[in-house]
Amino acid sequence: VLEGISEPPQEVAGEMAVPKDDPNRVRVDKIAEALGLECIGWIFTTLPLDDGLILSPTEVLRIARLQNEYSTDIHFTRYRLSKFVSCAVRPDASMNGLPSLFPYMVSEQVCAMVRDGILSENPDRTHCVVRDGQKGELISDFMVEGKANKRIATDFFIVRVNDTAPKKHQRMFTHAEFPQIGRAHV
Repeated sequence: VLEGISEPPQEVAGEMAVPKDDPNRVRVDKIAEALGLECIGWIFTTLPLDDGLILSPTEVLRIARLQNEYSTDIHFTRYRLSKFVSCAVRPDASMNGLPSLFPYMVSEQVCAMVRDGILSENPDRTHCVVRDGQKGELISDFMVEGKANKRIATDFFIVRVNDTAPKKHQRMFTHAEFPQIGRAHV
């Protein structure tokens, strides 16, 4: 259950906003901890994607980095995993362009590929790209539709997260005046 959103300072780099150092981060973390809350993910706005993509290659790589960063072994199996959810807010064609929420995670496979530096930092517009191996380095072939390929469609890595709402939710916050970064108060 999402109880609140904290917006850190950010700047746009390429097609995505990149968080900057947040002078309020310690305060936000202390308040959340005192209330028994934890960071469950991040939310971003984006325009509709071309070519019928669900997430762009840049978004897939960013989500994989965040899931790796917020992974933990606090699980009964001691297996390292992430519960970090990414939520895209974009116009929905089925709702006449009104914004809709699209919550996602990416697969453990792409998280491992990003962690191990297997994917290129310069993906093409529609695919994640496996980088070429350097001298003395072996990078396995990836099978795509039965053939070795260095280009992998982003849809292959996406895990859709079902979003729901409780039938009855007692809101924790009824009023907040936490500063919005980079926006004039209206």
